[in-house]
Amino acid sequence: NDNDVNTELDIVFVTAGHFNSRKLHGTDLSKDLILRCYPTQTGQASMEIRTDAIQLDDKGEEKMVNVCFTSMVAVNKKTSRPEK
Repeated sequence: NDNDVNTELDIVFVTAGHFNSRKLHGTDLSKDLILRCYPTQTGQASMEIRTDAIQLDDKGEEKMVNVCFTSMVAVNKKTSRPEK
């Protein structure tokens, strides 16, 4: 019966930490900031996400201003423990 299916997930992803953040260029506060994120490594209950912060220069070309790696862990909401 479809009405008996639990559609709420008991697992959430939490941030375990930010690492190797590097400021490559100055950030222009008057311009939009583009965030481009993608997974770089995956494990059984974790993954690493790279985030590139990009701004367009005066010629309209993309310039990376910052890069950071974030570790994410899958955690069971009831036990608060990592879960595959």
